Amino acid sequence: MPKSATAWNVHLAAMSFFVAATVPVMADAQSNDFDPSDYQLHRHTVYVDANITSGNAILAYEIKADGSLLPVAGSPFATGGDGFFDSSFKLGPFDVDQEMALANNVLYAVNAGSNTISAFTIAEDGALSALSGQPFTSGGSTPISLGVHGPFMVAIDSAEDPAQAAGDYVPGLTVSEILRDGGLHYLSATALPVGAQPSQALTTNTGPFVFTAEFPGGGTLDAFLQQADGKLVMTDSVLLPLEANNTQPLPLGLWANPAAPYLYVGFVNTNEVGVYTLSTTGKLQFRNKVANSGVAVCWLRVSADGRFLYTSNTADESMSVYDLSNPENPVEIQHIVVGGSGGVQQFSLTPDGHFLYLIQQENSAASVGTSNILYGLSVDKKTGMLTLLNSTALPVPSNTRPFGVTIR
Repeated sequence: MPKSATAWNVHLAAMSFFVAATVPVMADAQSNDFDPSDYQLHRHTVYVDANITSGNAILAYEIKADGSLLPVAGSPFATGGDGFFDSSFKLGPFDVDQEMALANNVLYAVNAGSNTISAFTIAEDGALSALSGQPFTSGGSTPISLGVHGPFMVAIDSAEDPAQAAGDYVPGLTVSEILRDGGLHYLSATALPVGAQPSQALTTNTGPFVFTAEFPGGGTLDAFLQQADGKLVMTDSVLLPLEANNTQPLPLGLWANPAAPYLYVGFVNTNEVGVYTLSTTGKLQFRNKVANSGVAVCWLRVSADGRFLYTSNTADESMSVYDLSNPENPVEIQHIVVGGSGGVQQFSLTPDGHFLYLIQQENSAASVGTSNILYGLSVDKKTGMLTLLNSTALPVPSNTRPFGVTIR
């Protein structure tokens, strides 16, 4: 299943964080203000963490003006570490987001099976060159999510790799300093309860806060204050509000609105999106929840202008689009099914917001060999609407779950 920041005033800032061929499947439907020359003059690149258990790699694709993908010369790029795989396909281990992060023209990626973080400088054509000394320790077991906050890298260590089950590991968050050359220097760790199953390290540079959701183990939404030395202090940990029938919603995907002080949360088992704010003391405040017409809402993103919210819905292979004219009351305006088998999971928007790329993973024995697809969709920036453009089969072995989509 399962940042671009605007210049807010001081009050809002305190409340914030608040080698495959591309197969066309539908006609292109660009928005009116789309400029193809931008994609001819500037190299926009999609990166996917292949998560291969015996020698992990990053897959890199150049985005063409029509949204199709062309493998970057040299791709795949070896990470120097290993991915992980759970053949049980149970909930938890692969319910993760932000497996890669960008900072100062350096791409960082997790190697969950070897407890390391790889780092690459990015060339103009999107090619990757490994930094000296990488991969770096994550500071724990099974790193699955990365977030950058100023000079610090925050990593989630889930401790859920079955191959490391015999080790004395606990889940938690670790902090590393990002050095001038892009390298990482491990600083500290913050432990979570055994079985917490944290899924995401959401950071923004509009406030000193870090968020994670414990799914499905703890079922709580956690907030942390990041101090000046990088250390994390938990400020809140809350269960989601009960349904009328006493069902306990579980949190999964998280994303912050870059133009208003709101945090959006996927209530995965009740097919809803929750809306929260954060007090100046780091306390989460529930504001609203709205229905999602898909099944099992997992991962979320907000457009750079804060006008639209996007969700991937794993159980019905779909995406939803919400209008955020009133950011506290998202209104669903589109539900689009991409089809195929497996489960749609992580996705990302291009920096200019014209395209969206979405991974469909193997999530059951039945989907082995028929999934691990990267879908491309065009985005109408005026209306927020999505149109399915193409699909790209990812060149990975069977019994592999590529995860994480990052675009620069």
